Amino acid sequence: AEEAEAPVASDKTIYVDAQATGESADGTVEKPYKTLQAAIDAVDKAIIVLQSDTDENVNVSEGKVITLDLNGFTLNGGTKASSPALTNKGTVIVKDSSGSNKGTIKREDRSKDGTYYTIANEGTMTIQSGTVTNKAGDPEPAPWLGSSLICNGATQKAILNIEGGVIEQNNFIAVKNDECGTLNISGGTINSSNAQSVQNWCEATITGGTLNGIVSTWGYYSSGSFVGHTVIKDNAVINGNTYVAWH
Repeated sequence: AEEAEAPVASDKTIYVDAQATGESADGTVEKPYKTLQAAIDAVDKAIIVLQSDTDENVNVSEGKVITLDLNGFTLNGGTKASSPALTNKGTVIVKDSSGSNKGTIKREDRSKDGTYYTIANEGTMTIQSGTVTNKAGDPEPAPWLGSSLICNGATQKAILNIEGGVIEQNNFIAVKNDECGTLNISGGTINSSNAQSVQNWCEATITGGTLNGIVSTWGYYSSGSFVGHTVIKDNAVINGNTYVAWH
């Protein structure tokens, strides 16, 4: 059987255009990859720039170092069950060079059936700009529960840094820092006006940004020690209650 080519170590800039019509692709502006997943699979380290909206559920594997420049376009994970729009086990920077946070990562869940995270981080991720959104828990057509917009560290140690951008899910949890997660928020806007902007189960430090919604800490004992710490200081703005719950 033919062996798959090993990813090429690179820090170059490559491009993705879902509307590309060429037969071959090399990641250049003239011959962009047709899917974001194909671009991710082709490199170990790269800046990947979207040139159009793309409907995908993509995975960044361990060892890869990817800067995803949304460039004003949208990565749409749709409604595929148990499939985040973006799953990361490597190192990812998310940014939007359009300068307007128009670039978006989203799902389109409209009921509890199949709803899932928009981003699942099991590596290291930094969100610098852009928008992350879904509508889990929306009151129309009827109130329903759903999934957190972003989940950090559900199954293994993970670090999520939020430095900017807009993260919005107004009727269910916006950012869940799970039992293996470290969460650092220094900027950006997190909107969950009718629910929790942050739900923390491990270690969270909030030094900046504007959080519109409840900030909760879920504390518990594990192996004889207390787990669940949230530090809020410096320039952080919290427009909502903060509380600690024992689990």
